[in-house]
Amino acid sequence: MKFTNSDQKHFLSNLKSLLLVCIAYYLITWFTGCPIKYYLGISCPGCGMTRAWLAVLHLNFAGAFAFHPLFWMAPFLALAILFEYKIDLKKYRWALVLTAALFITVYIIRLIWFPNDIVIWEPINGAIYQAISRILHLAG
Repeated sequence: MKFTNSDQKHFLSNLKSLLLVCIAYYLITWFTGCPIKYYLGISCPGCGMTRAWLAVLHLNFAGAFAFHPLFWMAPFLALAILFEYKIDLKKYRWALVLTAALFITVYIIRLIWFPNDIVIWEPINGAIYQAISRILHLAG
């Protein structure tokens, strides 16, 4: 597979975007952990993914699967983002929609049938709920 000058520009642009997202994620989660869980008290569909990959780095694949069953999809998503300019747009969109649907389905299954401390639904513990409660308590 030969890279043209245009291919190299697309690849580098996508790589920069992916790295910026990773850096932003790291900086945002540095103090609060998952911002969605922190502010809303509700886990997001990707909750446990970072811990899953830390488990993979320790060659603990069973632990990784327990943290997030779709951990193995992350490298494929990264490759799809990096090489999206080489993929048919219609197929790329369908792949993203199916991936999102899979993540949401697994999220709902984990939330309903496998409750644990990774995937939670506790809005009462979220920072926004707590702030509103304090404001209403002071006003009342």
